[in-house]
Amino acid sequence: MKPRSLSLDQRIHPQAILALATLYALVSLLVQIGIGHSKWRVDSPTEVCVSIVVMGGLVLTAVQLYRHWPDSALRTGWLFAAIGIAFITVSVTADWFGGYALTPVDRNWAEIPPWLIAGFCFHQCTQLRASRSRVRFWGRVGLALMLVSVGLKVAESVIPLSDDLLDICQDYTSLLGLLCILSALLFSSLAADTPAAVVRRLLDVSAPVFRAAGALPAPALTPVAIGAVARALFSDLRLFRVARYPTRFDILHRPVLRQVEAVGMVILFGSRIGPRVRQAVGTPLMRQFADLLRMGVLQGIDAVSYYLFELYRPDGRARAAYYLTRRETKNGLFAALNALQPRDDTIAHDLTDKAAFGAACAAAGIATPPILLTAIDGQVSWRDDITAFDRDLFAKLMRGRGTKKTGQFHRVAPFDYVDRQGRLLSLDEIVDDMRRQSLTMVGTKTVPVILQPRLYNHPDLADLAKDSLMVIRAVTCLDRDGAPEVTHAMLRILAKIEPDWDTRPDAEYGAAIDVETGDLGWLTGDDPETCLAWYDSHPVTGAPVLGRRIEQWPALRELALRAHRVFRRRIVIGWDLALTTDGPMVVEGNSNMDVSFIQRAYREPIGRSRLGELLGYHLSRL
Repeated sequence: MKPRSLSLDQRIHPQAILALATLYALVSLLVQIGIGHSKWRVDSPTEVCVSIVVMGGLVLTAVQLYRHWPDSALRTGWLFAAIGIAFITVSVTADWFGGYALTPVDRNWAEIPPWLIAGFCFHQCTQLRASRSRVRFWGRVGLALMLVSVGLKVAESVIPLSDDLLDICQDYTSLLGLLCILSALLFSSLAADTPAAVVRRLLDVSAPVFRAAGALPAPALTPVAIGAVARALFSDLRLFRVARYPTRFDILHRPVLRQVEAVGMVILFGSRIGPRVRQAVGTPLMRQFADLLRMGVLQGIDAVSYYLFELYRPDGRARAAYYLTRRETKNGLFAALNALQPRDDTIAHDLTDKAAFGAACAAAGIATPPILLTAIDGQVSWRDDITAFDRDLFAKLMRGRGTKKTGQFHRVAPFDYVDRQGRLLSLDEIVDDMRRQSLTMVGTKTVPVILQPRLYNHPDLADLAKDSLMVIRAVTCLDRDGAPEVTHAMLRILAKIEPDWDTRPDAEYGAAIDVETGDLGWLTGDDPETCLAWYDSHPVTGAPVLGRRIEQWPALRELALRAHRVFRRRIVIGWDLALTTDGPMVVEGNSNMDVSFIQRAYREPIGRSRLGELLGYHLSRL
């Protein structure tokens, strides 16, 4: 949204801001030393200089509030800054009216709460432009100095000293902290540095060099800190759309509550998983909690990602910036990227509606599971001859994902079936249940249902599952010319729908697939509780996994590329492919795919793969 006029700050050069702040601090110190007033007096040079800075901050925040009032996100950010300045103003003006009446100890205790609240408010405002190095650096320096100032106030109050040295250190540290914060606020108001320019400086998008070996994704020529950039742009461009992760409660994604929620996750997962990690890896609990707090509160990396990505290992801090997380991708980043593609109604784009998806694939000659019947708003539509139903069947939501609200029916006699609960049902009873389910209201909409033939795993992979259909998640992304590339692939075993398995807490197992050879890597679970578990063979069936080759991988890979050419209005898609007894099929596509499990399976971040380079290019287009 275009800000209002009144933008004199746009013509200020950043170096000029730093030079003026440095000069102001030096002059204040020299005048204070030269005059020699008692350091805590309200008419001392340092106190006067602090008051001038505070007045300047009030003017700046008022101007920025006026300029950005139409934009709700920027308005909220600058309101935080205004509140912070207001609390500092209260602290300073209290000295004007009561500075000589209060003892130094009472005055310090009265000033500590406003300064702490102000520091938090300033941090929230500077997050508006966290991708800009100047804003990030000077904001953090200012907050650190403010905390040091508060610490000195506490020290002076607990251990009163007659010497003025502590006074001058405390007052001058407060001045330096305010100058750094004011400089960061000025930098955040400069409009010359666009997010796209930030991305282009950080990312060097190059042509691929394909040299994967072992269970590896397509490699990056130049690894990029795609996670740090994505999280900064997610904040800067206000890309939040829908609350999906780590909670669907929108209010918990708001400032302050988001940090509280992050701290809660740190306590929950750190206390449950931390001791096991310390015993197995040797990472001290204090190091884990320090990392969790730093990454959760400051970097937006939640506790689940910390343990899934093994960031507790010695090189975890260095690798963190290369990982994408569900927080930014699920809540709006991928939706914003896909919106970059030009709208063309002649190009298929609906990946959610199974009927529309199947029709588009059929028109392109791409194999998908056939739809035998649909139930929409209580209306049943038969799409095949009755003889096609005399087999094992599978029911699912027309717009659902994964295994949510699915039904499986095993044929035991002509048009008689047994479901997962052991109930004997006729075809008419199954259809009637689907008709009633299609009338169920979720919010303001009903839930359409489809019925398909049940598919079976190809004999080459059948020993890795019993009742569930395994899928291969293949990730494709468009390059700069609009051509799709396969960057990752993972074999997924849906343990949660295996009735005889007890794999809790893991609901799913996954093994990375080498995108060049089709060889499987280590098998692992999707739950942070089992972050230390890696298997070279299936933990239930005992079938070998590590090094096992999927001979049909070239056909599966080509199938994913063909499918993305059909749905090229989406930039990045996670395809669920099935290797069945009837051959390779596309089960579904997800343009808001999960990035966590696939990075865990490879034990490598997206920023060190070809996908990181491709996403870097598309992020620069935002």
